[in-house]
Formats: sequence, structure tokens, C-alpha cells
Amino acid sequence: MGLIDEKFSEEKVEIEKVLHNYWSYKNNPNKEKKELIEMIDEAIEDMREYDREHGTQYCKVIEKRFFEELGWQHVCMELNIEKSTVYNLEEQILNYILTFLLKHGWRVDKKAEAI
Repeated sequence: MGLIDEKFSEEKVEIEKVLHNYWSYKNNPNKEKKELIEMIDEAIEDMREYDREHGTQYCKVIEKRFFEELGWQHVCMELNIEKSTVYNLEEQILNYILTFLLKHGWRVDKKAEAI
């Protein structure tokens, strides 16, 4: 893994933490956290639109894995998909959200303040 991949992986871990703590961030009075959640909400809305157009399950995985904090087995059973599919969807979700944030001005130096 190269330096860029490693840095991208670190950032994905941070985004995953935010998603697992979504509701506490959403209700937090901290301006940076609220702005981060607003951008994440925009990215999720993009994925929701993609789900509608293509019949994918990105938002269902987000709801089950991150917002409801269900384990792999429960998600697989509820969505009737394999564990590898959940893993792949989760990776794609994190990649998309991170790319979306970076394209919309989320700066690494702001990350430490927000997360």
C-alpha cells in the first residue's frame, strides 16, 4: 500500500467513526461537527438517489450498519445479502463519502477539530 492509499485509509476510518456516532454529531452544538454532518447528509442523499435509479442498497447498509449499529450477520439476514457484499458496499460507501467531502472542501486540518 502506498502513502496515498494509507492516508486515504486513515481518513476512511475517521469517517466510519463519524457515521457510527452520527446522531451525537448531528445533535452536537459544535459548528464543525454540524457542518461535517451536513456534508455527509448531502453525500447520503446522492447515494439515496443512486439507489432509486439503480436498485442498489447503499442507504440500507448505511442505516443498518451505522445508524442502527447492527452486526454483519443481522445486516446480511435483513437485506438477504452475503457478508462479502456488505463489506464491499461499506467500503464503497466510505470511499464515496470521503471523496465527496474532499471535493466539497473538507480539509484534513479541519478534520481534527470536527472529529
